[in-house]
Amino acid sequence: MYHGTPSLEIAAVIEQNGFKPSTGGLLGPGVYVSRDVNKAEQYRGEHGITLEVLVRVGRVCHIEDHQVPIPVGEKLQAGMVQTLRPAKELLGAWTQSLWHDAGYDTAWVPADCDPNIFQGGKGWNLGFKEETCVFEASRITVNRRSVWDTSRADVNRFEWMFWEDDERTHQHSDVDGNWVPFSRRNCILMESHHLIHVEEAKRGRSRFVVTIEDGRKRFNLHTGNQYEIDLDRMIQRNVMTDFERRLLRRDKQAETFANKQSELLNLTPQITQSHSSCCNIS
Repeated sequence: MYHGTPSLEIAAVIEQNGFKPSTGGLLGPGVYVSRDVNKAEQYRGEHGITLEVLVRVGRVCHIEDHQVPIPVGEKLQAGMVQTLRPAKELLGAWTQSLWHDAGYDTAWVPADCDPNIFQGGKGWNLGFKEETCVFEASRITVNRRSVWDTSRADVNRFEWMFWEDDERTHQHSDVDGNWVPFSRRNCILMESHHLIHVEEAKRGRSRFVVTIEDGRKRFNLHTGNQYEIDLDRMIQRNVMTDFERRLLRRDKQAETFANKQSELLNLTPQITQSHSSCCNIS
């Protein structure tokens, strides 16, 4: 399934700490996801992220024009009488979760839901109706960022790199001395985790895991593609072998400015000389 979140920082917090259920919604409190990526996109906004997630749905209350048994699961105790009730009556109010009170773990609204049963929310008028509410956040695991790109200048200006041995640098197509850049995708991911760790009152942890793309790992493919990033030590550690390498966070914008300043300084003597010659001629 998919979950849209409006900022890179929120995505990084979710990746590190898991989801935090909302206190209310059209299906009541919980974490909202959808099988329809277009539905999730409605919540992403201009600078957000779409996360691909794995959901253990448990007992699902299918919110349609039909009846469902209540109570179920642990709510159905010995001696209790189980009855049938219209699923739509289990929606409750914005901050209520009658379906969870009846013993269900998840509420699901199908794409072909009748508007008389359930309507509202982002994308409804565009046909993106399919929606799922999971009461317990622990049932959801983040697989990856499905939509990861960003146009944010404060993120794109930074490039993350790792140190490579002298005898291996020639094997990399993109290298600056001994520093090898991560892919743009991983640079954005690492920068978003850096933002929540340093610039936002340290909401995030200093350590998180990135996965290197298969085509970008040049050596020891059998050692795996996952690396733990330690922002405090500026070290990457191979999850499988524990081998460590240094990291560098480079400000490309500052370097561009410095290069332009250097070019101007180099031009200054020539300009002065030309002006002097002109005066001598006159």
